[in-house]
Amino acid sequence: MIRSGTLILAISAALCASLASADIWEPGTALHEKIWYDWDADTLPVGKVREWKDSTSAQVAAVQADPARQPEKQPGGVHFPPGADCRLEAPWLRIPERAHRAAVMVFAAKVSSSPSDSGMLFAANGHQGNYNHRLPGIGYRRGDHEYTVHWTGQPDAAIRLPAGADESWHVIVTRRVDGRHYASIDGQPEVQAEIEDLVIPRDESRAKTLIGDTRPNGIEFIVNRIMLLHEELSAVDVDRIAGWAMWKTDSQSRLPPSHPYRKERPEPGAPKEGFVGHTEASWAKVKEQWGEKNATKEQTFGRPIAPLLEGYTTVFEDQFDSMTITDESSGEGPWYSPGHPAATGRARSVKPGREPNVYSQAGSELTITMQRVGKTWFSGSFTSVNVDGRGQTWNPAEHPTYFEARMKCSPGNDFASWPAFWIKAVDEYFTQTVPRTEIDIYEGYNSDPKGHHQAYHSWKAARQYGDRPNKTFHVGNYTGLHKNWPDAPVDLFDNEYHTYGALITPKHIIFSFDGKELMRAPTTPDMLRPMFILVDLALLPKEADKADGEYKLVIDYVRVRQKIETNAAVRTQRERRNQSD
Repeated sequence: MIRSGTLILAISAALCASLASADIWEPGTALHEKIWYDWDADTLPVGKVREWKDSTSAQVAAVQADPARQPEKQPGGVHFPPGADCRLEAPWLRIPERAHRAAVMVFAAKVSSSPSDSGMLFAANGHQGNYNHRLPGIGYRRGDHEYTVHWTGQPDAAIRLPAGADESWHVIVTRRVDGRHYASIDGQPEVQAEIEDLVIPRDESRAKTLIGDTRPNGIEFIVNRIMLLHEELSAVDVDRIAGWAMWKTDSQSRLPPSHPYRKERPEPGAPKEGFVGHTEASWAKVKEQWGEKNATKEQTFGRPIAPLLEGYTTVFEDQFDSMTITDESSGEGPWYSPGHPAATGRARSVKPGREPNVYSQAGSELTITMQRVGKTWFSGSFTSVNVDGRGQTWNPAEHPTYFEARMKCSPGNDFASWPAFWIKAVDEYFTQTVPRTEIDIYEGYNSDPKGHHQAYHSWKAARQYGDRPNKTFHVGNYTGLHKNWPDAPVDLFDNEYHTYGALITPKHIIFSFDGKELMRAPTTPDMLRPMFILVDLALLPKEADKADGEYKLVIDYVRVRQKIETNAAVRTQRERRNQSD
């Protein structure tokens, strides 16, 4: 057994020596913001392990209440003996389709005497023991003497890695980037799975996470570290992690000869910089700017938007000449449904092709029909990115961007209809420690048919990071399209087409209606991020009991235009001329 040999004593000495070095690159520090969960055996006392908490602020615990099934913490890590029914179980881990972008496992195994042909070492949301619930999973196949990594429910998409030397320490790093998933062991070149368009469906399994196997352990192994990361890892990150783990376990000589850290440890890098969230003071300024009665509102109210769009190019347009709404996981776009299930309010979001059918296309129009079946309301929402965050986004930081939709809303019974056209920063798919930016270009309520609502939300991050500010902020503007509107009176639920737009420049965000400006406010740093589009027809919760009949949102087109410059000098001159945009 590993525990009785010299391996653990040697590793223990190596661990102590490396931890004593203050200048070593260490993922818990260098990648701290990227780490979603981190089970570090160095934090445990020697002895039976009843509870192993991850060291992030989430403090998710992998537990085993039965003493007979508890693994044992030894000097190098947590030991799982062969043939024993030892395992630690953690709860279902939330939003894995977004928050599980990479995984790292540092472990040693003795596979030569395995009593079975395979065994699991770790499976996130994988307690049910099948491929559908390994997000990801790391296991061993004795027949092929290899480790396997799964990110998906398709067994043939597994990545197979050579097991290498028995009773040696290993590090497996696996990551998924842009629809592809990779894995490497001990700093060897990464292996890419054959599947090239990996999308992890929205996980609603509630399956537990497992350290160990669902059955008596097939192999004997010891775990020193398991990390799940919510941001994508670069190839440079992978090299650093492998170098760190192999040096930590005194195994650097087994790194490939060409590996950048075979001869020296990785060194700490520069900290991540950029916008990290609003403070109370900065948001107070935002509220002041949205509420003040000066040039940001009154002096430009009602002006045509067209002159501001001179030189802009249409970079995306869907005129809905065919059905383009596809499933958020398996679809090819350009639209993915539901994308954001909560967007439909009290109504239940329905995927395309499911019953009741809430999407229909005819001529050059797309219609969302909100309807009641029995006591349940159903409706639809769609986004320009899929559940993995991939699809169409547009970055106003690179090019000033104008988002526009032409839509018409039926009045229904004058209660509970809540259509919206909005954009969100795609960051929420790829990092969970920064605020989630939302800009509501238009929200309407059929009980207030003349009210055009614009809003800006900075939703708090999914997880607090350090002492960084983490609070939700909201600010909105209401335009009553009554006698003060140049084309008044206007009824937004008159079943006639209207255009809704927002222009984001480095200086201002400018909202428009039917080609005329409603309001403008200074652009904030989090607005200059890659943005995706969301369209929905929601059931307003506070009026849900008054809802009756059907409600329709008909969309003629959705369009994105950008000011794309190819000559830097010309761009600079025009920016100077347009300082008063």
